[in-house]
Amino acid sequence: AYQKVKNISSLIAQAKAVITNGCATTEQIISQLVTLTGGQPVLGRSDAAISALETELKNFDRAYAAYLDRAQALGINERAKAQSAPLTKEVERLRTLVDDKEYVTKARAAEAQLELAMQESSYTYCRSLGTVSSDLFDLEYNVKPKPNTGASCSNTFEEKLVLGVRGGWRIDWGGGFALGFGAADEVYALKADASVEGNKRIERSGDDEVIRPNLIATSYLSRRSHHQMRPSLMIGLGADLTDITESNFCFGLGFLFGQENILGVHAGPGLFRVDRLSKGFQEGGSYGSDAVDGKELVSQKLSEGWFVGVTYVLRKRKP
Repeated sequence: AYQKVKNISSLIAQAKAVITNGCATTEQIISQLVTLTGGQPVLGRSDAAISALETELKNFDRAYAAYLDRAQALGINERAKAQSAPLTKEVERLRTLVDDKEYVTKARAAEAQLELAMQESSYTYCRSLGTVSSDLFDLEYNVKPKPNTGASCSNTFEEKLVLGVRGGWRIDWGGGFALGFGAADEVYALKADASVEGNKRIERSGDDEVIRPNLIATSYLSRRSHHQMRPSLMIGLGADLTDITESNFCFGLGFLFGQENILGVHAGPGLFRVDRLSKGFQEGGSYGSDAVDGKELVSQKLSEGWFVGVTYVLRKRKP
């Protein structure tokens, strides 16, 4: 029974050496502990061993009392006591161990720690928080022996990683070039009115379908992603290169390409300033020569069209 108690103490000591091994991985620690314990539950082993020892001590007390009664009957009581003194001394030492509440408490605590050490969920993995810049996460970590263990490892190393950030939304700013189409200028002309002498009639001579080159300032809305191609929504304000005073608007869907130098390709509807018949005039209307001027026939108004654009995101994604 005492050997069972010693075995528990030895098991705890060996387990402590395994747990504090700074060179072992979590998997290696758990595997070694399972081997030590035979894969059986640990909790309660010390209580069972001490309980068995208590039982054997009680059996010894009964046997020793019977032994002394027999020796007294034979008249050799004192000699029997002297011969059995080394045994009784050892028994008393064991009895002190059983009565040592601190020993029992420590044994139970060590068992609980050993039981937890055999579960992977008990291990905490510590990492540095790192720094985030744009869609990149700069992570630096190192693996070293556990402190105060005297462990010497050949696999001690440090490493830096630049990882992609995923999840959430981001807004970027940029600029570029866009072509507008589908919004035509209305063309009008003044012609002599045959029915009223001296008057002129406004007639529409057609539409002028033009490609409108624009320089645009842009804003992008996209999901954070570490991929090289990401879908995005773009809103842009453009300046018409044919008349820098005219401003146009673009709303499109497309993609952003790259991580550090980012290009955008987008297409969608737009609002473009086009020539329309000025307010106060009517197509087919007849007006006196002094009431209408050819330069005042049309004015700028916003009209729906389409655009396709290539832009550059100003903010680079650096770690």
